[in-house]
Amino acid sequence: AEAPPVGIVLSAPVSGLYAGTGVNGDWMDRIVVFALGVRSRGDLAYGPDGVWIERIGARSLFIPAAAIVGVRADRGVAGTVRGKDSMVVVTWRLGDRVLDTGFRADVSTEHATVLDGLMAQFATEVR
Repeated sequence: AEAPPVGIVLSAPVSGLYAGTGVNGDWMDRIVVFALGVRSRGDLAYGPDGVWIERIGARSLFIPAAAIVGVRADRGVAGTVRGKDSMVVVTWRLGDRVLDTGFRADVSTEHATVLDGLMAQFATEVR
């Protein structure tokens, strides 16, 4: 199984739906490299070094803190639409592209905890 980078500190994982990764500003433009566009079940954890999404049946994803440019609540990402503000969206840079990765916690209280925690950890420039 894949594991986060050695030596990083992470929060307790929260279970939910990895909704996919798309191009920032174009929620229908799903990224397909490394299976980033594939929806899957998974756990999200975060810490000062970044965000770790351990995916079930798909490649896991680590977003380094230095790449993160914003965190917000939104209704959708990468072609997946849910209710208003029901998805946590992490905006980050991969090379010269700016991407949005969406995650929705299974439990609404955990959704709020993850959103608040990420927003506190990664001061958001993008709204």
